[in-house]
Amino acid sequence: MCLLAFANCSGSGVTTVGAIDTPTTSANGAHISGSTIYLQTATGSVPGLLSTTTQSLAGNKTLTGNFLLSGNTAYFSNSQGVYQSEAFGSGASVYQSGGGTNNVAVGYGAIANAGSGVAIGSNANASTTSSGGIAIGDSASSTGGDSVIIGHTASGTSEGAIAIGYATSVGYLGIGIGYNVSAGSEALNIGNSIYGDLSNDRIAVGTSTTSAGRLTVDNSSSTDAIFVANDNGSAVFTIADGGTVTSKTILPLADDTYDLGSTGSRWANLYLGGETIHLGTSTTDEATFGYNTTTNILNIGTDSTTNGDIAFFIDDLYLDKSVGYVGIGTTAPGATLELKIPSDLRPAGTPATLNLFRMQGGQGGSIWGQRWDTNVVGVDVNNSKLVFAAGNNSSGSYVTSDILSLYTTGNATLAGDLTVSGTGTSQFSGIVDATKGFSQDYIFKITMSTATQTITTGTTTAINYDNTTYDFSSGVNLSTDRYTVPTNGAGIWHLDTEVQWSSASATGYRVVYIARYNSSNVLQELCGYKRDDGSTIGLVQTTGCDTYASAGDYFKTEVLHNRGSNLDITSGSGVGPIFSGHLVARQ
Repeated sequence: MCLLAFANCSGSGVTTVGAIDTPTTSANGAHISGSTIYLQTATGSVPGLLSTTTQSLAGNKTLTGNFLLSGNTAYFSNSQGVYQSEAFGSGASVYQSGGGTNNVAVGYGAIANAGSGVAIGSNANASTTSSGGIAIGDSASSTGGDSVIIGHTASGTSEGAIAIGYATSVGYLGIGIGYNVSAGSEALNIGNSIYGDLSNDRIAVGTSTTSAGRLTVDNSSSTDAIFVANDNGSAVFTIADGGTVTSKTILPLADDTYDLGSTGSRWANLYLGGETIHLGTSTTDEATFGYNTTTNILNIGTDSTTNGDIAFFIDDLYLDKSVGYVGIGTTAPGATLELKIPSDLRPAGTPATLNLFRMQGGQGGSIWGQRWDTNVVGVDVNNSKLVFAAGNNSSGSYVTSDILSLYTTGNATLAGDLTVSGTGTSQFSGIVDATKGFSQDYIFKITMSTATQTITTGTTTAINYDNTTYDFSSGVNLSTDRYTVPTNGAGIWHLDTEVQWSSASATGYRVVYIARYNSSNVLQELCGYKRDDGSTIGLVQTTGCDTYASAGDYFKTEVLHNRGSNLDITSGSGVGPIFSGHLVARQ
């Protein structure tokens, strides 16, 4: 065999292949000694064969076919001499002076030299003094160690950062995902919409304020629902914009344990449909409240098992469900309606404006009606009579202040005046004994209470009255010292008058009478004319009479004396002058 390349084909030539890589290597890739050729394996400095053992090669290699690696791991080492690191791309670097290993740098200018670092992308940087950084993306920077940075110009400068997105910046143990988001130390920011305080386990949606609670949702100016929970595509729980909550059935975590509202936090209004409120511990021990929208009836009841009674304020109103009895003031009614009243049952407010009734306790079940404070109609159970009484009878004193008492047997007693206002005839089969007479509100009484009146001797003078004690028919006129008979007042009148002189001297005479004039001021009668002479003269003179008067007639008291000098009419307690009258029988 002649190897022309070696130019030693003279003689017999190479007849033997010697052991590879012995005894020396050659820059030509092999050498011949005598008739033996010695081949060599390639190294980083000499050419040669590819061997089956660990081998380092120098120079660029171009493969036109597939390059297959059958081992578990491929290791690359460039001129930087970094063990178990790979750098692919122009300017890619996996070198670190500290000797970091297991780095991967892929892309133009990619740097992964911290140890266990991965930098993929143009100018991607996984370079730091701490290991474990991953930077993927154009100019992505993971310089904090144990950080994952993915995205164009995304950065994480502190340990444990995770940044995913364009220009996203994250601090220590932070997580940032999205476009131009920023997350500080131990913070979460997803799309500038979801924020977190990872050190305190707090999440906020729609706001960066995470201090309100474990989960905060801020709807801001949006009209979308704050929260929606779906079941198989249908909403089952919703918090609408503004805070209104809609839901299906809500159940407490434990039976008969938790509250709805509190003494200091009460709901304003409760709107329920036409169903039932159940109040109790079970369906066999409960009260029910329901409203029937068809019949428009509010139903208040208890379950049929316990058949419980219904009470308002313990015994103010008590409904005995088992027998259908109602009690007021008692929890054990013995009849359809039983009233047990320790004092009085009567209307509240101003009694004069109410036409109701009163049941008076302590009077044997007496019942009163029609303005119990002033004019009372009552049934006295103890005395078996119908009572008409006057005045406030709340003290139970009506028995002694009866105006009219009608007994079931015996006489009827009238303690005061009886006024009959009808136009018909009132008939009495027995004797009527009227100690105060009969009238139809035609009665008057006038007095001179403070003044002293001088009576000129020999001159008839009318008494000047200055006070009206009563005047039921408005006939008194103090300016003219007279009483005028009103319309419908024509009839028999009884009149009384009394005067008191200032002296009882026995000189001359003294006259007092009641003068009746007609409406034309013509004297019609001197009624009750009385004259005292000499020794019969006293300080007080009284007189009275019965006379017929027509409507428009008027009465006056007149006096006359002839003592020779003037005399005074005086006033005083219990004495005259007094002038009174009443209609005895109307025409």
